[in-house]
Amino acid sequence: MSVLKAFVLGIAATAVITYVFAAAVALVIAASGGSVEMTVGPLRFIEVTREQGESAIGLGPGLALLALGGGALNAGAGVLVRRARDRPHVP
Repeated sequence: MSVLKAFVLGIAATAVITYVFAAAVALVIAASGGSVEMTVGPLRFIEVTREQGESAIGLGPGLALLALGGGALNAGAGVLVRRARDRPHVP
């Protein structure tokens, strides 16, 4: 149960940090009047388009994949910490 809890909490924390950071970057790009599309292969992270004086900001599914990765890393770290804690100490 604790691995699942670490996974879910890791997803939540990484998602909040990732989406806030991505939104801040997208707002800075939009305020500067630029257009950009940040992708890795088919995964879109941020898209800012500017047409006729208006900006449109899109946050893509790549951000959700980053959150899943953060959850997996958090769960893995939890397993390592538990193993180290449960290991008998030899004086």
